[in-house]
Amino acid sequence: MAQIEDDVRAALAAHDLRARVITRLAPAWSTDWMTEPARDKLRAFGIAPPHAAAPCNVVRFARPGAALAVACPHCGSANTTETSHFGSTACKALFKCLACLEPFDYFKPY
Repeated sequence: MAQIEDDVRAALAAHDLRARVITRLAPAWSTDWMTEPARDKLRAFGIAPPHAAAPCNVVRFARPGAALAVACPHCGSANTTETSHFGSTACKALFKCLACLEPFDYFKPY
């Protein structure tokens, strides 16, 4: 987190902008806070945005063989399959579109 703060300060200083960087740990960030324009930007970058997260007091159990319906960010097809529960980072899962055959990351909800 210190590196992110340093990077933000450097980017602002490069444009002669002064700001105060505040790090807040509570409440914990949730993907539910993502705006629709942010979700659109993820899709444009080839990453499927997260579904709505379950409330903290809800436990979801997956049925054996139940597949998560994730639309392909490239072609929009829902004919996709999870190939790895962990993608390029632990907060993403790796999927493959069975329509356009493109692999893509799915940003997991938190």
